[in-house]
Amino acid sequence: MHPMRHLISVTEAKRPGKPAPMSHGDLLRQEQERQANLLVTAKQAVTALKARAMQIATASQRSEFDLRGAWNQEWVIEVRAAIKANTARDTASNQEELAYERETNPDATLHPVNLLSCAEEALSGWWDDKKDRIDWSDARYNLERYFDAHNQTEMSDDISRLQAEDEMLKHLKYLGGGFGSIAEMEKTLDAFHSYLEDLNRYSDGGWSPIGTTSFDLFKKGIPVIVAYCKLIESAP
Repeated sequence: MHPMRHLISVTEAKRPGKPAPMSHGDLLRQEQERQANLLVTAKQAVTALKARAMQIATASQRSEFDLRGAWNQEWVIEVRAAIKANTARDTASNQEELAYERETNPDATLHPVNLLSCAEEALSGWWDDKKDRIDWSDARYNLERYFDAHNQTEMSDDISRLQAEDEMLKHLKYLGGGFGSIAEMEKTLDAFHSYLEDLNRYSDGGWSPIGTTSFDLFKKGIPVIVAYCKLIESAP
């Protein structure tokens, strides 16, 4: 045999063959393991997030200003409805897939719905719609009204509070805050914490109550964070 032909034959002989394709059952088990790992990571994240949200909630109740009082569950109801709708959709899809699989495999079983995926998608979609209907210019408008009414005032506690509120809303709108994901919620709580520190640093001049938008973000948003965290923590 020619030396080059021999070398090629030896090389080809050592080359491993292609692995056998994974069965449907193996692929399903692999996907379930992946989902289980993602859920473990998500549960760890929401446990820390919920603890932080409760700290912020407590701090807001102790504020010297307008954040004390009952929480508003309006957004929680909306998010739960969105998650329920996604879960029903995926359940129906899995039932259709089961009927198809049983044509060739009578022992096929119904695939469980991935609650984490349903919740993440629902939360993101809900917030994408909600944020487009929020008046992010609310604090800026209140600040400009103050300047119009006090055009001789260069600086005051009222101005500082209004500026802090304006900065918080800009942070949430432009710097990745919001309620559409765990990462967004973390940034939102950071912004809330900074704003509460500002509220408690300046005395209440009586002219600059917290704006409607900021009030809603606290009173409706924090319950969303807590409810979402509890849902993920309880996911099987």
